[in-house]
Amino acid sequence: MREFVTRKRMTTFLRTLKDEGGSCGNGRLRDRLGWSEDLYWNVRERLVDEERIGVGRGRGGSVHMI
Repeated sequence: MREFVTRKRMTTFLRTLKDEGGSCGNGRLRDRLGWSEDLYWNVRERLVDEERIGVGRGRGGSVHMI
């Protein structure tokens, strides 16, 4: 089953990232959200494309609020 990117999911991603202090590793954030890998990466890439989050380094990479 394909999980689609929705505004609600994007809002949930951003709210959870904010709750983590505005920056978080990809693995930890995905675990907090309880999402599949595909859904996490699809939502993450949409938010990056819309310049609502930035990406960082780290063992598994990270994201941060802009």
